[in-house]
Amino acid sequence: MEKKYEEQAADSMFIDWDDLDQIKQSVKKYHNEINRLSHLVKNYKTDVDSLCGIFPPIATEEEIEEIEAINIANLNIDHEIKVKAMEERLKNVKFPPLVTPEEQKLIDDFNTSYNEPVLRNDTSWSQTYTGKKFFPFDPRPEDICIEDIAHSLSMQCRFTGHSSFHYSIAQHSVLVSYFCDEKNALHGLMHDAAESFASDLNSVIKKNPQLSGYRELEDNIQKVICRKYGLSELEPADVKRADILVLGIEAKTVYDNLHPDWVFGSNPPPLSIIKMEPEEAEKLFIQRFTELMRK
Repeated sequence: MEKKYEEQAADSMFIDWDDLDQIKQSVKKYHNEINRLSHLVKNYKTDVDSLCGIFPPIATEEEIEEIEAINIANLNIDHEIKVKAMEERLKNVKFPPLVTPEEQKLIDDFNTSYNEPVLRNDTSWSQTYTGKKFFPFDPRPEDICIEDIAHSLSMQCRFTGHSSFHYSIAQHSVLVSYFCDEKNALHGLMHDAAESFASDLNSVIKKNPQLSGYRELEDNIQKVICRKYGLSELEPADVKRADILVLGIEAKTVYDNLHPDWVFGSNPPPLSIIKMEPEEAEKLFIQRFTELMRK
């Protein structure tokens, strides 16, 4: 049996050229037949499409709306039947209690003794990282410390968090302190310090007339911080220039796809921002502050 298969396999390895010509003719014939059928199908589709507009509609628009309304009503009836059937089945089902009698009593006692919270007024306070009470509407120098400022700014992300990595206000502030005049470096480091207590807002939102109260609050906190650290309450012009310059460097680094409509006040230098964890940024801010206070 194996020998027979081997002989058949050996015979199949040789080609009869006359048979090959016949095969080519057959293939050509089939190809022509396929083209002919494709042409017929195309013509048939054209004929069907042309007939679509000949026959009148089987129902008027009003009748169609009535049919659709009946179908919707039937669906609603079917839903109601299912709901009633479910309710009947649930009547005989006994669910275990969600809470014990003792737990229910605790809940009832709590609801009875619960009082609505008193809304905090303008003299209210918030707790800082180091545990201090800070009064945002009545900021006091004794409630401010560099540890709270450094920590808060390191935990807040620039660009409303839309950067490709966490880029903190603390890291930004250190960078600004190096780009402004040396005599105003401390002012550059602290130029966003109020955001550690009032939180950062996107500059587009912050400039809105409806947020004049927020700007007043932030400005008041910034003035108290400046007085605490012996700085002028008026921000030096070179600090603002450095802030805008650093913005360009940051935008070209922290965005994977920078929008072409970005407009920079000056051409940013070819520098890049190094990714830094909040803990590292906080430590860097403290180190820079210590260095500048010694001068």
